[in-house]
Amino acid sequence: MVKFKLKIIKLILHTELTNFLSSLSSILGPIGININLFFQEY
Repeated sequence: MVKFKLKIIKLILHTELTNFLSSLSSILGPIGININLFFQEY
């Protein structure tokens, strides 16, 4: 049960981070896109 909760928390954090990076990339343009691609590889 605890592991399941952790999975949900990780999923939410990942979604928030992705949304945050998307916002950043739209602000920063090419630099933000490069950062986004860099994070997607890991």
